[in-house]
Amino acid sequence: DCYNTENLPMPNDIHRVNGSVYRQTAADKKQEEEPMEAIRVTDKEWEIAGVHYVRTEAMCNGFGVSLEMEFGEDKAGDEYILVLDGIHPVSTCRLHQLDENTGKIERVATLKEYRGQHYGAAAITAAEEWFAERGVKKIFINSRTEAVGFYEKLGYQQNSAVDPSVYEKHHKKKEEKKQEKPAKNLGFTCVLVEKYV
Repeated sequence: DCYNTENLPMPNDIHRVNGSVYRQTAADKKQEEEPMEAIRVTDKEWEIAGVHYVRTEAMCNGFGVSLEMEFGEDKAGDEYILVLDGIHPVSTCRLHQLDENTGKIERVATLKEYRGQHYGAAAITAAEEWFAERGVKKIFINSRTEAVGFYEKLGYQQNSAVDPSVYEKHHKKKEEKKQEKPAKNLGFTCVLVEKYV
């Protein structure tokens, strides 16, 4: 026999959602107590450390990108968004203004265990707001092909007609490019997504 539990009292950590019953976890409670926050990184060491931690974990450890490849183009004064889950750094992106009307969001990274929970979207949205304050009208992002759907949900459109490297700030002419060792196959390819704001 099945029992109807619909009207039975439930302990405080047990909830009903669409007819299903689930127990609220410590992580759920923590999220309610310490909400997500997107901050504009200044020169505070703890903020920069948070950015570097997320990028190292997500890109170097997660996707096998070398430290040199991930951080080789960084310079003092780079602008970042850092998304915190309470006190924990979980997502980040770098802003690069190409000209007065065009911006590029770079180095988007979210820790694997936080993906699909809107932390990456919070980073992108905060970057877009920062660009909007400067009058930027068009934003580009180099995206891994498997992440294009994420950006499309945020209003970006894939532009397959453009080689993403044309918007690299340290892009070199092909004839000047000489590599001493072959480039590492990272197991993913990138495409360009763009959005008018």
